[in-house]
Amino acid sequence: MFNRARDRELVHHNPCEGVRYNKEGKRTRYVTDEEFLRVKALANEHMQAILDLALLIGQRRGDLLAIRQGDIDAEGIYLRQSKTGHPQIIRMTEAVRDVVDRLLKDRPRGGAYPLVCKPDGSGYTVNGFNTNWQRLMNRAVKEGAVERFRFHDIRAKAATDLQRAGHDPQALLGHASWTTTEIYLRDRAGQLVEPLR
Repeated sequence: MFNRARDRELVHHNPCEGVRYNKEGKRTRYVTDEEFLRVKALANEHMQAILDLALLIGQRRGDLLAIRQGDIDAEGIYLRQSKTGHPQIIRMTEAVRDVVDRLLKDRPRGGAYPLVCKPDGSGYTVNGFNTNWQRLMNRAVKEGAVERFRFHDIRAKAATDLQRAGHDPQALLGHASWTTTEIYLRDRAGQLVEPLR
């Protein structure tokens, strides 16, 4: 921001110049199947479907909230990654179709309506969705169901579980490079190796 202001001659120098960034460590939190199911059990029916969709398609929260009903057909869910602009089609499997049907249950229908929406058909704001997520997570922690995790950790779980199943998580996450995908992989146990005998 200061660089822009300097370019426009609004300030003489950038006081942040030369300041070192705090090094951010890699997140290692892996949400187990048991934890995911415990949190899901505390959620209402609609949030349960949102959690299932998040795990199945592994998209960022903003990309998940941006899916419109018109982006869905028999082939799959069409979306464009907000960070990269990368277009994708998430293939319509039986599991994806089931979750889509659950999300649309008792909701207004039409191409312009968001898939993940409130009962009146309006979409969630990021803050509104975060509030619902935090309420659910606070309840889960208070009841001792899980150790706190972020909604974004579900994306990491999807990537990790996909890789462990022998598939390529890079395509699902929509990353241009494997290096970016590796950030999402949570391999707490390390590499599985064979003993001598």
